[in-house]
Amino acid sequence: MIQNMLKRRVETRLVTLLGLVLVALVLGGYVGNHLAWGSKTLTVAKGRVHLLNADTGLISFASHDAPTMTVSGSISWTAASGEGDGRPPCLRLGQSIEAEIGYTWVREPGGGRHPVIAWMRCP
Repeated sequence: MIQNMLKRRVETRLVTLLGLVLVALVLGGYVGNHLAWGSKTLTVAKGRVHLLNADTGLISFASHDAPTMTVSGSISWTAASGEGDGRPPCLRLGQSIEAEIGYTWVREPGGGRHPVIAWMRCP
């Protein structure tokens, strides 16, 4: 009788512990996927990229599969010659090229959100 009571207590504690571990894993996964910290997975889209201003590096992107976006300044890029940061070497002022970009959505303090270009692959 005492052995059965001890066995039942151990089983109850084990089930409770496993339940708590499961809740912690689910909660941790949710928090990890919704916090603004850490790396983000980029969405890759193909479209037309246009260098609008060589001094500021203002780039526009238009595609049927993604929102229209602009970015100014330095972005990471990949080309046949290598990779780097700054203005992608395949862009020329006044010319439009077909290229791939990687973007992610950024939440704004007021509750809105907008896409941000983080990477480009030169053809």
